[in-house]
Amino acid sequence: DIDGDKLSIDSASVSSDQGTVEIVDGKLVFTPAENFNGDAEITYTVTDGTLTDQATVNVTVNAVNDTPEVESNIADQTLAEDFTPYSINLNTAFSDVDNVDGELSFSVSGNNNVLVSIENGIATISPTADWNGSEILTFTATDPSGESVSQTVNFTVTPVADIV
Repeated sequence: DIDGDKLSIDSASVSSDQGTVEIVDGKLVFTPAENFNGDAEITYTVTDGTLTDQATVNVTVNAVNDTPEVESNIADQTLAEDFTPYSINLNTAFSDVDNVDGELSFSVSGNNNVLVSIENGIATISPTADWNGSEILTFTATDPSGESVSQTVNFTVTPVADIV
């Protein structure tokens, strides 16, 4: 202030899709919106008690890698022995806000008797001949930065009388 008057911030605003801004102890506190990155333009008004002036400041929010998420739970599976092979679409079971389709890689563990092959996010489930019992399989989605999320699925294969 040219007169040496004490200045204070009177008001501040930012687009809601960019985040929120508050005045705390005379300072602007900017909180980016969830998953926002890029430039946020904050407009604020300063006063000396008599006069006011408005200014803007640009804040750059750098992108960070988000961990993949479970989009939908894969239901526990109960199957008859020697079941017909079928597929589970892992692309719809998992998602990642900062990766496009096809960028997640998938794996499975815990399967000793339930056979699983994964290609392009499609898990094909096949039986082991004449096997019945239970296994807990863990499906994992991993993004290009190495962040991952998993979900477990109980597989129960019930016995079927063999025709002799």
